[in-house]
Parts: sequence; structure tokens; C-alpha cells
Amino acid sequence: MEQTLRDAATRDMLTGLYNRHRGEQLLEEAAANARTDGGQLSVVVCDVDHFKQVNDRFGHPAGDRILVEISRILRQSVRGHDAVIRWGGEEFVIVLDACRQSTAIDLAERIRARVAAYRDSEVGKVTLSLGLATLAPGEMTDALFARADAALYQAKRGGRDRLSIAPQPD
Repeated sequence: MEQTLRDAATRDMLTGLYNRHRGEQLLEEAAANARTDGGQLSVVVCDVDHFKQVNDRFGHPAGDRILVEISRILRQSVRGHDAVIRWGGEEFVIVLDACRQSTAIDLAERIRARVAAYRDSEVGKVTLSLGLATLAPGEMTDALFARADAALYQAKRGGRDRLSIAPQPD
């Protein structure tokens, strides 16, 4: 019973991923660890391209199926201690604790390619746009997230189905 209540408070009902509230806590914990031990932290923000069209054209059950499948791909693509979060709607966040930027880029690109290779029997091809940022010395998590989010929008403006990497702050 206690585990069921804990899961209900920390997990997204549809995907089984961490929910946003728990994700915000995990991001803060990872940033505190990185600051304490001098480690690196990267954050990837992902958004399903043209998701509204999926729901409008094929219905919400198809949209839910796509979200569940993308969640599965995300979980299978990350390292065991990484946190995959359903941030809201069709947006996901991955917290890559103790992760150099080069490793984070490789991982994010692998995720993008795996999602692009997936074909839903009804919807067909689905793609992700991704934005990545690595924690800078002294940076707060809200600024880190804002840079990753800005990189996501750069990927969308650049044609979607791509990864954009946020520059380090001045």
C-alpha cells in the first residue's frame, strides 16, 4: 500500500515515468551532487514533433500509445541511474547525473535516432526534437533548464527531428 501511494505521488500514470514534481526534485538533487563533488550534469528536454496533429488526426488513444512507446524508448536508451521524466503533455526531460557533455550528446542523438526509427502501425513515423544543456559552475537549475529549453526551440526552428546543444553561459 505504501509503495502504491509513493508511486502515485511520484510517477506519471500513463507512462510510468517520474512526474514533473518528482523530476524537479531529482534535478535539484543532481545539481547539488554536481556542485559538491565537482561532477558534471546534463539535462535533455525532448518534445514530440507535431504531436497535436497526432491527437487531432488519429485521436487521443493513438496519442497515448505514442507517449507510452516513446517513454519505453527513453527508458531503454539511458543509463540505469539517469532520471526520465514526463514533464507535461508530450514533453520529456532526462537528467543525466555524472555525465560529461560528450556522453550526453551521444546519448541524446541515440534517443533521437531510435524514436525516428520507430513506426507506429497507425500513425507511422514519429520524431523528437531535443535540447541539451550542461550545468555551468555556479549555475542554478532554473537557468540550466531554461538553456536546455531554448536549445529545444532552436531544434524545432531548425527543422525538427534534431538535437540542439545550448552554449555555455558567459
